[in-house]
Amino acid sequence: MAGGWPAVAAESAPGFPGSAAPLAATGGDPLPAAGAAGSEGPSNLGLPVCASAGSAGPKTKGQRLLHSVRPPAPHVELPAALREEALLRFDPQQFDLSGAIAGLLGLESDELLSLYSLENDSYVGSFPKSIHERARSCLPLAEQYERLIREVVGPHLLQFFPGERVLLYQFPPTLRVHCSGEPPKALGRLHCDAQYGHQPGEVNFWMPLTQVEETSTLWAESSPGLSDWRPFLLTPGEIRRFHGTSCRHFTRPNTSGRSRVSLDFRCVAKKAFDPAWRLPNVVHRHELREMHFGNSGEGPFFPSPPVTDSRVLCPSDHGRGDGYDVSDDHQKGQKK
Repeated sequence: MAGGWPAVAAESAPGFPGSAAPLAATGGDPLPAAGAAGSEGPSNLGLPVCASAGSAGPKTKGQRLLHSVRPPAPHVELPAALREEALLRFDPQQFDLSGAIAGLLGLESDELLSLYSLENDSYVGSFPKSIHERARSCLPLAEQYERLIREVVGPHLLQFFPGERVLLYQFPPTLRVHCSGEPPKALGRLHCDAQYGHQPGEVNFWMPLTQVEETSTLWAESSPGLSDWRPFLLTPGEIRRFHGTSCRHFTRPNTSGRSRVSLDFRCVAKKAFDPAWRLPNVVHRHELREMHFGNSGEGPFFPSPPVTDSRVLCPSDHGRGDGYDVSDDHQKGQKK
């Protein structure tokens, strides 16, 4: 069935689909071959091993639920090329996302982002919840983010779907602050997004707003079950595209001495998304907005203003760290 779960259960067949090198975005570089870097896996990083949907051993409630419901049935499946990683680049001087985030956090300059500490945050209560609400209501962030979708991410993604003119994009993007405290801690736990109810057609984009190191960035495998753990060692102005629905990812305890501030979000071509599907018991969901693109003959897609009165919902951890099991933890309001 189109849009099913083969990638989640593919631990018995590791490796990149096909033999071609992963695609790079326009202006980007091909990514290294599987296994080229990052030999440390969850077992020797002190993290629990996340069983794939097709493996023996314990599974989270979210993983078990995946096999109790029908898989999503979009009009088209995600092209194989979009299950591979790619690097997108943009000019951070033209998209002042870091400045918008600095203002949101009450900082005088984006140069202070890496020094930010949650202990200095003036908001009372849950930081993940409050930061999500602040991100949603921050007009400068919305303007810069939606322009990035319109000019960089949307045209890149829709080139894989000939004739498609509608992109669904997460709003707001997830803002994460990974502080280097004492003792140092990781954000969340090892997971793939399918166990949170995300669909195979969704594509993840991860971008740092500060310099990152191996202990302060996100780690991921390049293909489901491959366990070739590699850190996303990017700089501001770079975006890593990866298929987080099927590829496991995690963070390490941040021992860098500096905070990591980053944005991540998901996008999906409308015809690769099943709006009638959802994983049972997922109670936290984020908004997906539509953005319409037009085309001119054989030329590239040209953006049109986003549609604000046509929205669908998609499950989300919306700022609860780099990994929490929605079905187990979000009902209890606890993290693992």
